[in-house]
Amino acid sequence: MGLSGVILKDRRDFSPEELLRDVMTAVFRANLNLSLGTSNRYDKNGRFKHAHINISSKGFDIDEEDRFIFEIFRLHKKFINEEWDEEFDYIDSKQKLYNVAIIDEVADNKSVIFKFAYEYLKLNPKDYIWFEDDFAFNFQDMEKLRKLPYDEYWCYKNPKNI
Repeated sequence: MGLSGVILKDRRDFSPEELLRDVMTAVFRANLNLSLGTSNRYDKNGRFKHAHINISSKGFDIDEEDRFIFEIFRLHKKFINEEWDEEFDYIDSKQKLYNVAIIDEVADNKSVIFKFAYEYLKLNPKDYIWFEDDFAFNFQDMEKLRKLPYDEYWCYKNPKNI
């Protein structure tokens, strides 16, 4: 499976439909393609449940290269509490950051994810993209990285050391 990433967003500002809109906008601004899955989008009460999105720099009828999976879930009230509110305080103690989306298949798709991350964070500068190695990137970090020659290992490096 390899390295995964997540979108960290303040739960007080989170709407799954707005996140979906911003993901679509970021994909188009990054000149990428997307394919939205069709099942389990809303529960029986009409509340957002899940969105499964394939994002690619190429078409979807070719191999899995240059493609990653992006999944959005709603926040369940039973998981919102003081302990979870503080889980990512070491990244940003002013926000109540929660994992609101998952980015899978990072290892082989770092350049596509870089393009997407830059455009997404440009739209949402208070959000972070956090990778399993505990490195969280905000828009300012992506701006610094974008001005440098592209480094395919960008997501494995601490952005504070750039």
